[in-house]
Amino acid sequence: MKLKNILARDNLDNPIEFAKKAYPNIDITDAIFIDGNFSTVLALTSREKKAPYCLKLMNDGRISSLFKDGKSHLLKVNEGIVFDNEKRLDKETSSSIISIINKMSTYGGTLGAKGELIYDLFSEPVGPHYAVNLILGDRKLAKDALQSTPKSVVDYLGRGSFRAQADFQVLATSWTLSMSENGHPA
Repeated sequence: MKLKNILARDNLDNPIEFAKKAYPNIDITDAIFIDGNFSTVLALTSREKKAPYCLKLMNDGRISSLFKDGKSHLLKVNEGIVFDNEKRLDKETSSSIISIINKMSTYGGTLGAKGELIYDLFSEPVGPHYAVNLILGDRKLAKDALQSTPKSVVDYLGRGSFRAQADFQVLATSWTLSMSENGHPA
């Protein structure tokens, strides 16, 4: 086994580009490396919306166990049936995969007719602060916008707290600003 040092900011290979080389002439929607050597991928094709489908699939233990054979896999969904490298998957596995993919249909929200963002709170969260920023709204004209920018432990229902400035801890549950340091009065 060869151990390797990888830093978060290293310029690593892009799994989608890797998948496009492995499966030429196929429109790859999403991909993720499935081994530590960055030599095999799980890729998904034929989806209109870009979203981290493969990450969500790999987070499901039953589904991810299908991809531990040391080979790359290309998933294609066609009329309720999932194909893995042109091999039809069983009905139960297909329905599990399709269920995860369908949950991602509202990922990040959609744009309405007037350009407004329509966000489903039950959809998969884009990131730890995405929905909270939506709840807080536009802060460009705020007197001290930094105080309302989440940086820590706030969920997408607005519960929790976060550090604003050095001497401000913002409690999202009550939306009050109080002088404190790590939750203790300053």
